[in-house]
Order: sequence, then structure tokens, then C-alpha cells
Amino acid sequence: MIFLFSILFVLGFFGFLISIVLLIVKKIRKKSVKKTLVAMAILFACFVVGYMGTPTESNETSETVQNKEENQNDNNIVSEKTDTIEKEPEETSNKTNDDIPKESESSDDKNIGNELSDLDKFACEITVDTKMEDIKSLAKSHNLYVDSRRTGTGYEEYRIAADKNVANTNKKESGSVIVLTYNLLNDDILEEVDYLDSVKMIEGYMDSSGECTMLDYHKPEIPEPFSIKSLAEFVEYVPEISTEKNLLEELFCIVNEETTKKEIMDYVDEHNLSYNSRGAGNEEIIAYAYKVQDKYGLKGSYIDIDFSDDKVSHLSYHDYPVEYAHGVCASFYADTYSYSDLKGYYIDGYKKEAQKYADGDSAIQALMKMK
Repeated sequence: MIFLFSILFVLGFFGFLISIVLLIVKKIRKKSVKKTLVAMAILFACFVVGYMGTPTESNETSETVQNKEENQNDNNIVSEKTDTIEKEPEETSNKTNDDIPKESESSDDKNIGNELSDLDKFACEITVDTKMEDIKSLAKSHNLYVDSRRTGTGYEEYRIAADKNVANTNKKESGSVIVLTYNLLNDDILEEVDYLDSVKMIEGYMDSSGECTMLDYHKPEIPEPFSIKSLAEFVEYVPEISTEKNLLEELFCIVNEETTKKEIMDYVDEHNLSYNSRGAGNEEIIAYAYKVQDKYGLKGSYIDIDFSDDKVSHLSYHDYPVEYAHGVCASFYADTYSYSDLKGYYIDGYKKEAQKYADGDSAIQALMKMK
């Protein structure tokens, strides 16, 4: 069809030109031009019909693109259907494989492979033979930040953490961190490894002989570090958080404005607790061990207490894991306590909004829910 229109277009165009020439010649010779005009009209009509029927380049391009798009859409539809058909068995297969436990995989393998953090993996590689010059490369291999400082007492201290500001020896922001201390005055030996896991709220230690110990801050009744085989055992340790009140929490619950200093000291003696008249901030401290909150002592849960006329005027119970994570403690304020406008039982802390409770038990229950 396109070929026919093209023939008409060519015949009409050139025939029309020839007719014009003949018309001019006959006009000059003064002959009849009627037949020539009729021929010209016919040829002109052929020219017009041929021109309209012949596709232009833009039309061809437009039609070609449209045809390609239609074909592509058809192909996409077919492809999508095919992909869907192919993926359905694959998804079913994956689900089936995941649901069926493999005999070769144990739960311990999964914990070691999937649950250990980069800091845990770093700790497992530390030995008494780890050299100072290897710390930075070892930390880098586990995507950890490292910073160091030299103390005035002949020690080099390295801080390793997943957070840059936690590792920074100047900022020392709160968070999980490993601190390695090297003795520069004794052949640069690794003097101590201290690993605080701020998520589990446990702390592990390794001394220069390779002996390892740890603290579980959820157990204030065990204030001294207890022995473990290695730091690998430490990173796999999972603390159990008790729902029962400890002795310090029980003491907080029985305190009121009429509680005397003698009653407090009798409770301390009865339960073999420790009383320190001058704690880290020169306050009176009650804890499971004398060293807790001593100026150079151990970290852990404790009570600080004030008296007025031999009666309790203020008492705060500091649960170490809760205070570390949330910055709050449980407090009692009597009318005789002049350093605060608060009266009664609260959960409060530095720059924290105080929440009042009906009694000591309610405040402790709220605190325990934060662990």
C-alpha cells in the first residue's frame, strides 16, 4: 500500500511539472490549453493523494516507538508472571529450610556466630601476650574505635569501644568499653583488662597473669569479683534479673519519718551489711561491702542516708544498673530534710523530673521495672 502511494506521489509530482511546461509552451504558441489543464488537475490530484498516503520519517519513528513500547509491555507482563512463578517455589523452599533445624547446628554455635558484638570478639582475642603496637590494628579489624593516653604513673591506657566518644580518653562517655592498661615501667606488660558491658551491666577483668574475674551488677549481694575461666566465658554470660527485693531495697521500703538511726544500724548489723560513715562524697553509705562507693572502691548498688536528730531525714537507693542506664534512683525525703522541697517517696535524679509515689514499695517496684 505504501509502495502504491509512493508511485502516485512521484508520477503526480513530475507529471505536474511537465504539464506546467507544456501549458507555458502552448500559451506562447496560442494553442488550446484545455486538455493540458485537465491533465494538470489529474496529476495534481495524484500528487496530493500520493503525498498524504506516504508516511513521513516522524510518523514512522512514532509508530516504531509505540510498537516497541507495546511489545516491551507485553514482554514485561510475561516476565513478571514468569518471575512470580519462579519465586514462589523458592520462597516456599527457604521457609521450609529455615523451619527445619539442622542437626549440625547447635544453639551454642548460633550464639557465638550471631550474638557476639564486635567488642565481644575483640575481648576474646586479648591475651596477656597482646602487645601495645597490635591494639590499633586489632581494633580496626573489628570496626572499633581506639584511643590512648599516658598516665603520670608510668602506664599507657587504651580505650576501645564501638562509639567514638566512649573510646575517647577525654570524653569517656557512658557505654560498653574495654580498657587495657600497660605498665611502661615493667617491659610494657599488659597489667589489666577491664571490660564493662553496659547492655548486660556486667564487668569482666583479666590481670597480668591471665586470671579472669567478673561482677554482675544485678547481684549487689555479690559485691566482690568472682572467678571465671576466661573473657570468652564473660562475653557468653547472661545475667538473671531477680524479681525479689534485695536487702537494700527492703530497707528503703521500711523507712519513714519516724525511723531512727538505731533502727537503721540494727538492720545493718542483723543482715551483715556494711556501713561507711564517709563514702565517695563523704556521705553515709550502706552497702553489701565496705568497698562499694568508697573513694577508691568498687562500683555497685548502695544507699546514702542523712539523719536529723537521730531520725532519717533523707535516704536514696542507688541501683547501679538503673542509675547507669537511666540516671535515676529511689529517694525518700522527710519534712526535716532542708536541702530539697520534695517530701515523700520519689524516683528522681540529676536534671530528671521527679515522680512521686504513695510509699517506698511503690517506688521500688517502679525502679525494678527499669532494670
